[in-house]
Amino acid sequence: MKILPFRQNDQDPQPVGYLDGSCGDFALAIAGEASYQPAIRKARRQVTKDNSGRLVIAVLVRCEPTNPHDENAVRVSTLVGDTLGYLSRENAQVYCAAISAIEQSGRTVRCNATFYGGDQARPTIGVWLDLKSPADLLP
Repeated sequence: MKILPFRQNDQDPQPVGYLDGSCGDFALAIAGEASYQPAIRKARRQVTKDNSGRLVIAVLVRCEPTNPHDENAVRVSTLVGDTLGYLSRENAQVYCAAISAIEQSGRTVRCNATFYGGDQARPTIGVWLDLKSPADLLP
């Protein structure tokens, strides 16, 4: 597991750590993208190429226990906090405990995401995550 240090600002006494949750498969689709198209379009303009040439962007995957629709909600956002969508209810139920444990240790799960659609045939842009399984996220 690779932890990348990050300081919020120069006054932060404790660095915040990102846990790299990427695994290389981009097999986890997120849900609710239709509600976040402006943020997704903005994020898509900031993509970079990974080692395989795929266009990706780093995203944060965080539990949202105060979500009024699902106490196990897991939000996917850009590094600047723009919401791109959520894990499906089924996936959130599986991932929430692992992500919560990581967050309680002072770290945030970060992984890569890629986009599909956004053309005439599929005008809505979808997002797929390169995220390890919950068991592989934990030490």
